[in-house]
Amino acid sequence: MRITRSLWVFGFATFVMTLVGSAPADTTYWQADPAAPANWFDAGNWTAGLPTSSFNAYIDNGGTASIASGTANVHSLTVADGATGNLLQTGGTTNLTGLSIGRQAGSTGVLDLKGGNLNVANSGPYVGRGGTGTVNHTAGKLTTTTNYSMVIGSEATGVGNYNLSGSGQLVATNLYIGVYGLGQLTETAGAVTAASLTLGEQSSGLGIVQLNGGTFTVTGDELIGKYGTGQFNQAGGTHNAGYLTVSTGSGYTLTGGTLRVNKGGQLLGTMDFTNSLGRIYHTGRNLSRSPLKLEGGSDRCPQPIQRPWRSQRLGPRPPSMRSSPDSPSPA
Repeated sequence: MRITRSLWVFGFATFVMTLVGSAPADTTYWQADPAAPANWFDAGNWTAGLPTSSFNAYIDNGGTASIASGTANVHSLTVADGATGNLLQTGGTTNLTGLSIGRQAGSTGVLDLKGGNLNVANSGPYVGRGGTGTVNHTAGKLTTTTNYSMVIGSEATGVGNYNLSGSGQLVATNLYIGVYGLGQLTETAGAVTAASLTLGEQSSGLGIVQLNGGTFTVTGDELIGKYGTGQFNQAGGTHNAGYLTVSTGSGYTLTGGTLRVNKGGQLLGTMDFTNSLGRIYHTGRNLSRSPLKLEGGSDRCPQPIQRPWRSQRLGPRPPSMRSSPDSPSPA
């Protein structure tokens, strides 16, 4: 009995030591003068010195940490925990295990990504977790690899905005917009690539995508409205959808650009193509019927839209659902 007890105590102590040893023990806060952006790599700008991969770092004093070159390795980074904070990256590489922008209610955080690479390997990034978070992405690449990947508008009080333009690239494993809160991604140029997309995950969530230019590619399931409300507005650019589901109470509005549905889907919500100058390609499995507003707002899709219907140009007249003359031949 004594041997068993000793082994148990030793094993438990070893387990606790392992947890303590593996957990980040260091915390550092940005303390540079908020009046102007300051160098991330200046140890004097942090309360406990330059953060490393064992640090949880916070930018929450209204200031701006700037990364122009080099490599920054941090365990967890919070931009605006309860107040305000800003991160400016114009070059270099930032490697994070977790990232939150606007973590708590009442906080306001901003990430300006104008160059370089920002990699998040585990938690998030959360843009507008419980507060307000904004990403202005004009160049460079943001890559996430976690399963519950990028979240824009996480908690009920969270408001997240992601603005993509220029040559910016966003690569996400799974992209959630409007989980419990309000989230919007607006793309005017650049490229978004995600394995899956969910807009409006929970009942209080509202997720919006505004595609004005660039490419937006989802290789797997794309769910516009799960338990909440989702809205995909396309005025330009190219949207490459995998399996596209538009749920009841949610919608897709196409006024320009190209929509390619590559794996079929269920169109249960409102598909509004009124006065559209866009173009639709359907190259996957059948699409089930939905209310479809065309020019005049009275036409409906047949049920189902069969696979041979490969492309449809939308113009000033109510389009038929026949294959257009220049559509690809059926597979």
